[in-house]
Amino acid sequence: MSSHSKPAPGWEQFRDKVAAIAEVAPAQVTESTRVVEDLGLDSLALTELVVMLIDDYGMTSLYAGLETKSWQDTAAGELLAESRQGTEAAGRP
Repeated sequence: MSSHSKPAPGWEQFRDKVAAIAEVAPAQVTESTRVVEDLGLDSLALTELVVMLIDDYGMTSLYAGLETKSWQDTAAGELLAESRQGTEAAGRP
């Protein structure tokens, strides 16, 4: 992310939730922060992340692919972008 680009709207709230799950300071979570490699989320924390994505962001697409989803190299910004695609498809703001 370049120094002159702004994070997507809603990023701060999303970042804060991811940081709480990872038990790190929000400043440690950027859009390019990888949830497994950089934040060290284990299977329990990943489950908590999935529940948050489904409950708070309507990412029901995770239900179908949960068993096969690879979390390797998955960045926080990617998850927020995926959640937005899912809510737009469902007609949610």
